[in-house]
Amino acid sequence: MRITIAVVVLLFAIAGALPVDDHMHNGDRVVTTENIEEAKWVFDPWNRRRRTARRPPPPTKPPTASHQPICDASLKPRKYEMKGPGCPIAKWFKDVPTSFGQWEKLLLDKFTGAWRKSGHTPSADENDHNYNTFLGQGNTLGFVAGTLEIDPSALDEEVSTGWFSKKRTYSKYKTGLFATNARYNAVGRFSDFGPDGSVQLGRLALKLAYDPSLPQFAGDAALPWAGEMNLLLTETLETFPLGGFDALAVFASDKSKGAAAKLLTLYQGAKSMLGSLVSVLSEFRWGDILGKTYFSQLPYRLVGTDGTEAAFRFRLRPLKVARDSGVGRKKEDVVKYVRKMFRSRDVAYALEVTINDDAAKRKTVETDVAQDWGKPWVRVGTLTLPAQMLNERGMAEALHRSLAKAVHPTDAASAALDKLFFFHPVMTSAMHRGIGEIQSFRAEFYSQHAAARFATYLDVPEFKPTTAHQQQPPYPKFPFCAIDAKAVGWAASPPKC
Repeated sequence: MRITIAVVVLLFAIAGALPVDDHMHNGDRVVTTENIEEAKWVFDPWNRRRRTARRPPPPTKPPTASHQPICDASLKPRKYEMKGPGCPIAKWFKDVPTSFGQWEKLLLDKFTGAWRKSGHTPSADENDHNYNTFLGQGNTLGFVAGTLEIDPSALDEEVSTGWFSKKRTYSKYKTGLFATNARYNAVGRFSDFGPDGSVQLGRLALKLAYDPSLPQFAGDAALPWAGEMNLLLTETLETFPLGGFDALAVFASDKSKGAAAKLLTLYQGAKSMLGSLVSVLSEFRWGDILGKTYFSQLPYRLVGTDGTEAAFRFRLRPLKVARDSGVGRKKEDVVKYVRKMFRSRDVAYALEVTINDDAAKRKTVETDVAQDWGKPWVRVGTLTLPAQMLNERGMAEALHRSLAKAVHPTDAASAALDKLFFFHPVMTSAMHRGIGEIQSFRAEFYSQHAAARFATYLDVPEFKPTTAHQQQPPYPKFPFCAIDAKAVGWAASPPKC
């Protein structure tokens, strides 16, 4: 039961009970949080400033903060302080621990230190999970185009919420993405989790194109990423193994946390695992990542028509799947299988949500995301990934051609486009922003880790433009409007193009 073993090892690694292989080799290349400012030039996604000069040398003294958050916000004790206009982080996540920045530094130092010791040459073929991080982008197993069709009518139907509870409907939560029947153009990246060797867990990151000026997305037009919604999912595991800030501190190796915090972390991880037991037992046998159920694990905001603040999780449940237990677990085997399947068939998933609007349990929802809510799942849409030809890296050929025309990469960057876009969970509608302690950390840390990636293994010299026409990665905002809708199987171009 490889998935079960992988999760147990992960839990012990989180609690500091087991060492983590950091691929120690000789080498002198290093990018750490002490000189992470050197990498700032690659991560300026919202105003697209370009710096063509040489990178500045590392500072002689460590910076007072290791932060380079989205929107150029800087962290202060217990709150975010806005430095520029239009930064929603300051409003969304106001209350964070004073050790927030320390956790970021500890995690980044693990990753960049392992990269330094490896002595490896930057390459898009590298898997960042080989370098002492559980929070990387992993290997691409498939990068495809698709369509999400929303049908929220089931929210009007009565459902049972417990053994002794009256049936109820969720009609008042037909808001935001679930306000009305609609179709959204999407792209999805399947990736793996864990070091090279075998695919232990599959992940799916989606980008949706939407019209931020619609009434159900009130206020979104002012967001720096307006028009793009990112949804992140992990297969099989229904909840997140870290409950909140205490577990996160242990995960980051914060030495101020003692045995009690480690035991709490192990307890929350075990609770999360037990809550996913049915999924683990039913799905661990299949190497077919297209036939797995994918879970958001973490809670997101949902606002009722009466102003009720609720939380929801979502999942993608496969439809009409002929599961294949004969798929190998090596990355190359999985990519080969994914390419084969998409050549001849559509892949479809039911989008389902589970909603928690119990005000008495709101604190638990935010501080213990390892907790299973025990609420019913309601289908609100269908994700369809049509048959399409994929290249050797698992990227849809038609999508690749459109992207290459849009971002004008060098030849080397063009070959690696599957790894050069960001799937930040904070880049979403304000109506569905992440909520809770783990989400607040993800909103900040993902930008840090992205900058570190492009200062380490994705700092490929051949990615640098040689002509004024070319653009240097990363490409933070997805160019939906430049995609050939007909070629990739979309019914129409994205809105507001």
